Amino acid sequence: MPLMYDKMPISITEARAERNAANGGKIWTPRDALVHMLRMIDCGEVSPDSLILLYRTHNDTGTRVSYLRAAPDQETSLGICMEGMNVMMNASRR
Repeated sequence: MPLMYDKMPISITEARAERNAANGGKIWTPRDALVHMLRMIDCGEVSPDSLILLYRTHNDTGTRVSYLRAAPDQETSLGICMEGMNVMMNASRR
């Protein structure tokens, strides 16, 4: 049986980020943000038909940006990224 994230306790970081939505991006750890998303899926709060995970890593040779996607095709993935960019830009103007 798969692990159900909606049954996992909420971390201190997750609780702080949810209380302070305006600065949540600065508070989240990547793991806590991912677990939060899994929690929302498992409890039925969201039911995404597509999902794009963008991530950045640092090492001795520099910075690398990569992604994982669960989407029907490349065009859908790019559309989600563009719409997400618009949502983030409009949220920062509030």
